[in-house]
Amino acid sequence: MPIPIPPPELKLAWQCKEWNTLPYGGGVLDQPYGLLNKLQELYGVWQAMKMYRESSGEAEFMTKFEIEYEIVKNIRKLREKYNGIKS
Repeated sequence: MPIPIPPPELKLAWQCKEWNTLPYGGGVLDQPYGLLNKLQELYGVWQAMKMYRESSGEAEFMTKFEIEYEIVKNIRKLREKYNGIKS
């Protein structure tokens, strides 16, 4: 399976997290409308998938991290629907 290319907004979220800064100069209200929400959502999905990959098993992950497991299930459904990838 090829290594997926992350969307530019996810790369931006990683950079903001790494450098502890906002994408653009100024404060939160100076950022383009909706950008911070998009970055936060993408980072949350990435974090849930990362946690799942690093977990010791699906059953344990499912019980410990219910919200993150819902995200993982939804991503699996999307992958299967659009890419034919079963995971």
